[in-house]
Amino acid sequence: MMAGAAVLAVGALVYAFVLEALRRKDKAYPSTAPADSTWWFGYARDLGNLAGCAAFVAGFWLLGFPPPEAVVAGVGLTLVCYGLDYLVGRGLRIRRPMAALVPLLLGLVAGVMLARAAILEGLQSLRTLLF
Repeated sequence: MMAGAAVLAVGALVYAFVLEALRRKDKAYPSTAPADSTWWFGYARDLGNLAGCAAFVAGFWLLGFPPPEAVVAGVGLTLVCYGLDYLVGRGLRIRRPMAALVPLLLGLVAGVMLARAAILEGLQSLRTLLF
């Protein structure tokens, strides 16, 4: 269980730093129009999101989640982390977004750890309902 918690926490930190690095390299920033970025930027962002998602899925799997539930939980956590990064990095326009984002993501991971049994039970119920 500790390995899963560590993978989730380190994955959140690395994902936050990857998103920050990508935001700094975005030549179109603060524009959000895809045509304003260089040709490779979208691929780099996709690769960063895939790496973050893979870390989260691995973390949930190491926590004992069955693979289907680990994938859904990992994708969900990736979306929440990306949304928080977007809010902090672009929406709020604060000077040092990492100073706000890192505690938010670590708090989110701590919340996930505290609610892991309820999350797993909810995902298993959802799978039973759907399939």
